[in-house]
Amino acid sequence: MESLIRFLSSITHMPVVDKTRLKGAYNLHLQWQREEDGQSSGLHDQALPTIYAALPEQLGLKLESGKGPVKVLVVDHIEQPIEN
Repeated sequence: MESLIRFLSSITHMPVVDKTRLKGAYNLHLQWQREEDGQSSGLHDQALPTIYAALPEQLGLKLESGKGPVKVLVVDHIEQPIEN
């Protein structure tokens, strides 16, 4: 599931948390229409669902929006390096 979570995070551009409690390796086959593949791209296939519809239809999983702690990097100060 770790690979699927990383993949979904990269596709959605949001943090995704695994709450399935599933362990082990799985072979998954998922077909969806990428949001950036608009009709002008020539890759658009209206027969394919969005990733949000494909997950429950094809894998029985769903993405839910929620609030929770996430890891972030905060830079509160920066300086130019000095010459030696």
